[in-house]
Amino acid sequence: MRKLLRSMKKERMKRVSRSVVTVSLAAGMMLGGAMLGAHNAAAFESHTTTVGMDVTMSTDSVGENTRIVNLGIMGLDELGNVDVNAEAGGSTIVASVSSVLGDVLVDPSTWSDGSRVDRPNPGTFAASTKYVSITQGDGSVAIQYPNSASGTDTITVTLYEVRTIYGGSYESREIASKTMNVAVNPVSAKAGVLGIVDIAGTQHATPGTDLEKGLAGGMQAGATGNTITVEAFNKTGDAGDYTQDTNYSGAVTLTFYDEKGTEYKTLSGYMDSGEAQIAIPSSFTKAGTYEVVATTDDGLTSRLQDADVTDPATADGRNFLTITSDVPKKLELSTDMTVVAANMDDASVGTANRAQVTVTLLDEYGNKTINPAAAPINVTLSDTKNIIYIPNGAAGQDATVTVPIMPGSATASFYAETANTTGTSVLTAKASGLTTSDPLSIKVVTDYIEATGSFSAAANKVGFQWNLFEETDGTT
Repeated sequence: MRKLLRSMKKERMKRVSRSVVTVSLAAGMMLGGAMLGAHNAAAFESHTTTVGMDVTMSTDSVGENTRIVNLGIMGLDELGNVDVNAEAGGSTIVASVSSVLGDVLVDPSTWSDGSRVDRPNPGTFAASTKYVSITQGDGSVAIQYPNSASGTDTITVTLYEVRTIYGGSYESREIASKTMNVAVNPVSAKAGVLGIVDIAGTQHATPGTDLEKGLAGGMQAGATGNTITVEAFNKTGDAGDYTQDTNYSGAVTLTFYDEKGTEYKTLSGYMDSGEAQIAIPSSFTKAGTYEVVATTDDGLTSRLQDADVTDPATADGRNFLTITSDVPKKLELSTDMTVVAANMDDASVGTANRAQVTVTLLDEYGNKTINPAAAPINVTLSDTKNIIYIPNGAAGQDATVTVPIMPGSATASFYAETANTTGTSVLTAKASGLTTSDPLSIKVVTDYIEATGSFSAAANKVGFQWNLFEETDGTT
């Protein structure tokens, strides 16, 4: 038996070696992370034990209640078993999946950050063809059908072996191909509105009556595992009376708007049986409050009332996601003056003519955040040029000084002082466990101009420092 199997394998290797193509990276399409494009006949010995394919479908027909068909794609070895050792020889196994009437969605488990990743890129090849990696003999995709689709769909799945060759190119061969049909029945029902019923775990208790109140949920910047649930509803009576439409299916887009009404991000999902659950990816990292609007291609929207977009408290029917900052990871220095005059340690010049330096806590995404601990975060400020000084209490002036950021606070501010030395400072802030701030430059110059002017009945004193201008109350 072993001799017979070895003989069969050698014969199979001879056959597949005559059906190989060599692929150039310069032109072609993305195939499960590899490139498949212009090719010339060439021979190579197969490095996989996968010789066949089986495809399963969750259903062979779609209609009012479901518009999705799930496909399971399995690479098989010569004994007809799922080939869990398919990649042991160094090859990659991929499958192309095409649909005439539907859109092919790659298995969410292969998405890089929770958002949909289409291969090939849209605009290069037909949106109804996608490519998926078959790992240890197993892969999956889904076909979604828009409400406008009807008739008999043809789905084609082709399995390939792909190998890297010299020069960064790839070679491939077709292992197996299978064609299946799906009966796509038309959808007659249409929902009246969309309702966002769950935002990152915050839910409507009774969506049918709470829908016009809106919803506000929250998450931490960069967090994973959060979702937004959208449902289709029909308005059955007066305001606030809605029933879910479980017959509705179709693509759903979530658009996030910041406080100024500017679009921040969009997410795509698919509604089946009147409900869509869309994951919020970890790329949502900018702290702030965002209005969430759900829409469909046929004009449905979750915006039920004309209200103030920027005020969640009064925005009836509006829905909001608040992203909060993460824990402190780094320090930032800033100043209200970039040019000051020398000898700015004289009390007579007043604080208005001295640079105010602020040290701020930032999370890993650059959001301003607070000290969450019960003790202060001690920050060491220093100027390697010894030009800028921070007042150090009874100790007087020092080019290196420790300042605290108190619990619950995000910043600490101090007035910088200068001596007779001119030049440009290189001021930095350091604290244990946090990334050191970028250097802050403050230019110290010798000239100082003071002028007086009458802006009211009582003359006010006005100080000029090159490009700095400030009116005071006349007491400094």
